[in-house]
Amino acid sequence: MKKNLLFCVAFFATVNMSAANPGDTITLDLAHPTNPTSFVFNEKDVWTETYDTLQYAYIESQVFAFSHLPSGENYGSTSWEGFTVCKVASDTSNYFGCMAKGGIAGVGTPYMLGYYSDYYSMMHGQSSNQLIFNDGNKYEMLGMYVCSNSVSYNDIINGSTFARKFAAGDSLTLTVEALDESYQTTGKKLIFYLADYRSEDLADWTVNKSWEWFDMSALGEVDGVAFSVTSSDQSYGFCNTAAYFAIDQLKVRVPKMTALNSMEKEQLAIYTHHDYIEVTGTTEPVEIYSIQGVKILSSREQTISTIAFPSGVYIVKCGTQSLKIIK
Repeated sequence: MKKNLLFCVAFFATVNMSAANPGDTITLDLAHPTNPTSFVFNEKDVWTETYDTLQYAYIESQVFAFSHLPSGENYGSTSWEGFTVCKVASDTSNYFGCMAKGGIAGVGTPYMLGYYSDYYSMMHGQSSNQLIFNDGNKYEMLGMYVCSNSVSYNDIINGSTFARKFAAGDSLTLTVEALDESYQTTGKKLIFYLADYRSEDLADWTVNKSWEWFDMSALGEVDGVAFSVTSSDQSYGFCNTAAYFAIDQLKVRVPKMTALNSMEKEQLAIYTHHDYIEVTGTTEPVEIYSIQGVKILSSREQTISTIAFPSGVYIVKCGTQSLKIIK
């Protein structure tokens, strides 16, 4: 399976790709994505490439890159995991809907929909739902708006063929964990309750059905975050409750000092293209590593082919500087 190298150009010079200064807040903007360059929706108001296993390993907008179909399998366009984009204007039981009937901007406006696959996460040792940053920098997590998916909500309130109706002691949670530069969890995590029936008092029971702010500032500076959904209704360790969740207007802050800021006086520039990278302004060797830290190659050439690389995340190093790229 061949996927394009998604990051078209990345500078280690004086250009900041996010066009943001230290201390600035960046808010996820689904109206102006960069990969794809626009969202086309089908008759069900779902992104037409939701089941595309070839082109989009990540959905990108500004500095944000959300995992999309990390398994690379759609089983005849019947299955997906990770994230997609929808604008379903209904709160009836719909796998692509959310209870708010649209994004923060109003009914029928786009929002990011996540489907967490506990099977994928078990098999691969990492979450199916990850957010990383496409410029190689750390960012301070601020938060995002969260809303329940309409199928998940129906499972909780009424039950279904696959899930039982929630009762006392039940809960459905969305967990967000900080990732380090190797995209491993750091141990820092926060929990948002999509449904909370843990109290003995029915008056305290809550079920999310509108956009609510999820403060994630306690995570601090991160290289990314991993999302997971957990239900108290499980079979053989897997969620019976539909593990969908909707998010919108995720916000991060540019740290006061970033790797890019500290290298502004350097002349080194690394450009990533479809099947090669281009290096200028240095005589140092360029090394490419897998995300597991295994060196793949070392070269002093200005143009280095990546056409034979499998899809995935790589680290490009030159001297003391490094850049993460996705293919």
